[in-house]
Amino acid sequence: MKKQFKPKSWYIKMIHIGKRQLKIDEQSYRANLLLLTGKRSCLDMEILDLVKVLEFLKSKGFKFKAGKATKSAKRAAPTQLDKLRYIWITMNKQDFLKDGSDNALNNWSMGQTKRLNDGTAIAKLEWLQPNMLNALIEQLKNWHIRMLNEAIDHQYPAVALLSQEGQLSPENYQAFVELDEKLRAKRTQESLSGVYNALSLILSNDNSAPKQAGD
Repeated sequence: MKKQFKPKSWYIKMIHIGKRQLKIDEQSYRANLLLLTGKRSCLDMEILDLVKVLEFLKSKGFKFKAGKATKSAKRAAPTQLDKLRYIWITMNKQDFLKDGSDNALNNWSMGQTKRLNDGTAIAKLEWLQPNMLNALIEQLKNWHIRMLNEAIDHQYPAVALLSQEGQLSPENYQAFVELDEKLRAKRTQESLSGVYNALSLILSNDNSAPKQAGD
């Protein structure tokens, strides 16, 4: 059975309601229309284009009617935006960022989307399309990996020296041996982050002080 569509005017009306409800700024709105359909105005679109735009707005939280949250919604899996924010927060906790605020992440995102979107920046993270969001996740992940590798290259020799001089506690020595094995394996973002955190913890402990006679 052929799918029945509503009149074109209905879709345009709902899209404009969704734009207001989600508080999408004009620049981001036009940029997303262009990315989704190749057109900057709903008036120039066919029905299928308008359906695509409306589905995009619904995926960003646009609701025709307010309803009670369901248990499944409360237990929803992390979104791609959650993953992007998680990497940013982790980098900030590991002191790789000068500013780890949401505003700084949004500014970084605008700079990247402007480069990826022919000079048109997306003003809010929430309005990023999945393909653009995935691209930002990969960029941020690669940046994080570079920072982790650079930091570990400085940390590792310092801990190795403490180990050679017998200044590591038995627990930290065992941890260092295990970290050495991890570094010989494939270096992933997750494994490097764990190694960095562990090396930081070892270096933060009071193991660097020379042992006094009688201790």
